[in-house]
Amino acid sequence: MSPRLPANEPRRYPANLTWWFGWLSLVPIVAPATSVLACLNAILSLFLCTRYPEKFTGKARIWMGLGVCALGMALFFAEAGLFFQWKVDQVYEQKMSISRFRLTAISGALERYRQENGGYPDVSGIMRLKALLEPDYIPECPVVDGFDGAISVISSRNGFTLTCSPPAPPGSKERPSPILMGGHFQSGPLPPPPTPPPEAGAGKAPEGTGAAGETNPPAPSPGEAPSGGKSAPINPHPDGTPSPGPG
Repeated sequence: MSPRLPANEPRRYPANLTWWFGWLSLVPIVAPATSVLACLNAILSLFLCTRYPEKFTGKARIWMGLGVCALGMALFFAEAGLFFQWKVDQVYEQKMSISRFRLTAISGALERYRQENGGYPDVSGIMRLKALLEPDYIPECPVVDGFDGAISVISSRNGFTLTCSPPAPPGSKERPSPILMGGHFQSGPLPPPPTPPPEAGAGKAPEGTGAAGETNPPAPSPGEAPSGGKSAPINPHPDGTPSPGPG
């Protein structure tokens, strides 16, 4: 058993309680509560030490406990500030993602319109585009981005541009670049006109032309030797000598 203090010895437990509360304030999750308890206990302890110095002592420990308590609260506010800034940045990035998603949805609806109509609509303004696309190409066309800002639309037959301008991030004065999304379509050349069907007799070869495209000599008259080619002469003796008759 620990030895008991004499009856006339000043007590230190109010001061020690402030010291313990000061160390507990270093734990972030309980820092606000323990800091309040440490301050209240310090006020009571100082009052007792001042009013009844023969019964209570430990002013130095009380001030040290309050110092540790102040350090714990400083750490708590620093961590809370970092957490709050992280949460704000997270919300900002979520709104940026929503803006990109909505522009992508409008872009997909415009592509479906082009596939069915051969080109993009010739329109400007998100409300006019909304009336044109709903409900055939998109169930509900967005008209604002993730920051509740209006979406800008410029569309013609060969292309379109969607734009939204997000605000500056929290704690910054510089606005980010606008979010752009567009499409381009170049229509191909017109198909050639259909070829007319061939007329009757178009496949018959003209007179004097062979099957392979060669020119044939005209047919000889009766009693006339055929012309052209390497035919043998009718009279093999050109000097007039009669051919020998049959023996």
